[in-house]
Amino acid sequence: MYRYPIHEGKTQSDLVKQLKAEQFIRSLCVEEVMTTINRKFFAPGPYPYSDCPHPIGYGAFIEKPSTHASILEILFTKLRTRKCRIMDIGTGSGYLALAMILMVIICQNLE
Repeated sequence: MYRYPIHEGKTQSDLVKQLKAEQFIRSLCVEEVMTTINRKFFAPGPYPYSDCPHPIGYGAFIEKPSTHASILEILFTKLRTRKCRIMDIGTGSGYLALAMILMVIICQNLE
């Protein structure tokens, strides 16, 4: 049985504030993307806003939010410095795929 950690936040906003405070989120672009996507639709269970992986069925897990933030910060750096393409293969829940799409839309509007 999967054990959830102590609940750290009650909303998506709480989660993003926590990730910013812990410096997983460093750019306005990643902050906007992660604020826009409500994790509760991708991480079933009682604690969608805690920084832990969550089971999504069939033995698969959605990564913890701090991992997603770190990945998006790396992608943001790469996307800003050069034109590149990203191919997403099997992220599972679709969270990271949606985040990458929004990153292209939101980050271009922030510049």
